[in-house]
Amino acid sequence: MRERRFYVYFMTNYSCHVLYIGVTNDVARRVWEHRQGIGAAG
Repeated sequence: MRERRFYVYFMTNYSCHVLYIGVTNDVARRVWEHRQGIGAAG
């Protein structure tokens, strides 16, 4: 069986007013998506 890795990440916006918590299997991609405003839920 293939091992799958997932990561829990914590990020904030520039003004530190919003805390983002998520799970991903590709941290670099997810950071890029956050910076582009992609994938936000709500």
